[in-house]
Amino acid sequence: MARLLLSVPADRVGFRNVTPELLDDTIIRDYTETLKGLVVDLHEWTDPALIPLTPEALKLHTEWRAEIEPRMRRGTGDLEALREWASKLGGQTARLARLLHLAANPAWGTQTPILGETMAGAIELAQYYVEHAKAACGVVSTNPVVEKAQAILDWIGNRDQIKPREILRALHRRFSGAAEVGSALRVLEDHGYVRLALTLSTGGRKPVVYDMDPKGR
Repeated sequence: MARLLLSVPADRVGFRNVTPELLDDTIIRDYTETLKGLVVDLHEWTDPALIPLTPEALKLHTEWRAEIEPRMRRGTGDLEALREWASKLGGQTARLARLLHLAANPAWGTQTPILGETMAGAIELAQYYVEHAKAACGVVSTNPVVEKAQAILDWIGNRDQIKPREILRALHRRFSGAAEVGSALRVLEDHGYVRLALTLSTGGRKPVVYDMDPKGR
């Protein structure tokens, strides 16, 4: 279990599109070419490939490991109950970065270093897996803001866009005011479930709208 990356996606049964759009031909072609490149170019590779990190990638990875470490402390860390799993997260992140690097550069990825932007993407994935590992292993926070964020997530359902005032109106028994809604939405935004939408001002007060982030679903 300590070496597994777990995902607990939202249950979409009851909300699935029974007539989804077909994938774009460009996506199919890019996926096929990438997979073919990985298989054809790497299938005869027998020696370990040492893929270095650029200084920027190394800096990001070091900072990420420094962030994880205190979160495993007994009594205070939010990852205390997942210490064995979290202690391997630095290595898992490096492996994720390597996979992203090779997927983007199947022909010459073994000959070039991993860039900072690739490591940033791997860290974003690792952050996703942290939250899902906590959910899968029953590490539930008693933080009231987190509980309110979960209430919003349960209410969202199949919505693609939400507004704070809609949440307050629908969940008025859970929230005392707009400030509490805003705090809970920031938690969801930090964890990749929603993102602030770009809206055009109509001359009055600019409306606050959040889009559901497909990566968080």
